Parts: sequence; structure tokens; C-alpha cells
Amino acid sequence: MKSKKIAMAAMLLALTAGSAFAADSVGYNYLALPAHSDALLTVPFNQAIEGTFTVSTVTGTGVTVAGPLVAGAFANTSFVRFTSGTGEGLWSTISNNTTNAITFADTSILSQISAGDTFVVYPHETLATVFPDGLKNVSFEASPSAFSRTTEILIPNTTAIGINKPASATYFFLNNEWRKVGSAPTANFNDTVLPPQQYFILRNGGNNSLKFFTLGENASIPVARLLTKSAQSNDVSAGSGFPLSISLADLNLGGTPAFE
Repeated sequence: MKSKKIAMAAMLLALTAGSAFAADSVGYNYLALPAHSDALLTVPFNQAIEGTFTVSTVTGTGVTVAGPLVAGAFANTSFVRFTSGTGEGLWSTISNNTTNAITFADTSILSQISAGDTFVVYPHETLATVFPDGLKNVSFEASPSAFSRTTEILIPNTTAIGINKPASATYFFLNNEWRKVGSAPTANFNDTVLPPQQYFILRNGGNNSLKFFTLGENASIPVARLLTKSAQSNDVSAGSGFPLSISLADLNLGGTPAFE
């Protein structure tokens, strides 16, 4: 199904928004962002599926498929989502692919994958697809300079262990492109990936309220993720994966290994 896409993202858990949702259809979502506020957002909508595959074999770094694939076509720009088997709902960025093999950035999910399991490949969302120039002054505002930033996108630190961790990167829109704090103000970060099921923070530092508008395909595929137990307290940056408000009870996490 071809998607009519403007931008994609959604609220994390209980943020209030207007939305329309139906499985395997196009949906939309909007969220009011008051001036001088932070909003925690995720990207649950999808772009059009790039391919549907069946696992031939599981390797130490990914899977093989019947193919043929275009070598390197999915590398670091797409992700897999499993649609059957023990690992149904799990996902990983594709770090590389040959004509018949796909390498996963997250190899921890391989313990849940078996030959015969099915999966789909989606393009990743990026700063430029979630926040295109056409939504400037609607979902975000351009900054007058690298030192005076109006709208900022803060990416959480997913590798460090600890609580109340600072952002790993901060981006802002300047001269029609996305820039990164600490990098050259002419460097282009439009293709920075915004992964699924991981929140990011939109910081509206301007004096105007914004409306964060998203549109994309609603998939009926379950979503899941693996959580690693840590010997010390650790914050996990997680999003619900759904484009509407849901309760903790709706997540069905009670009595699962996700909680002790």
C-alpha cells in the first residue's frame, strides 16, 4: 500500500493528542506543543514496506534470505521487523546487506529468530522525513544561528548505564538543513535516523506554540523489544510504538520479565 506521507512521529504513552487509527491504513496524529516546553515523542508510523522476506538461515550477525537483494541497498537506512516466530515484533537496523544476507546492528535479537520466520523491511525515519521543510513554522521553527536555537531535537543516550542521563546529541534547523550542536554549522544532518520505539525530545524554545503533525501507515504488526538486566539502576529510552494515548495496563507488561 502506498502511503501519503508528510511526516512521521507520535507521542510517548500518555501525551494527549488528536488521532485517527486503523490497522494497515494511513493514519494521522497531531500534538499541541506550547511555547517554552519539552515534549517526549516517538515514531510509530511507518513508510511503505520495502520488502517481505523469510529467514533461510540464522548466522552470527544476521540472517540469509532467498533474495536476490541489491547489495548495500538497506545499509543503515532501513530496519527489519519480525512478523512471526518467537521474535515477532522485534526490530533491528540493517547495518549491511549482500545479495542474499542481511546483517543486523542489534545481534541480541538473533537468539529469538529461527529459520522460517518472516519479517518486513521498512525505511528508517530521519530528521528530514519527520521534520521536512514543509512543516517549518508548523511542527518546528528554524533557528536564527547556531548559538540561538529556537527548536531543538534531543536524542537520548542509549548506550551509557545510569539514570537521568544527558542527551547524546542535539539538533536544530538552520539555513534549510538540520545541524548538530558541537559540529560545524554547515554540516548536514538531515539523514540522522530517528529509530522506532525510542523517544526523542522536541524542545520548543520559541515564543510560539507549535502543532506536531504526523502522517503515515499504521501497521497491524506487533511491536516488541528486548530489555537487558543491569546490575545498577538504568533508564531505558522506550516508546510505546503506537500513534495514540495508551495506558500502562494496555501495554500488557504485568507478569512479564519486563517487571520484577
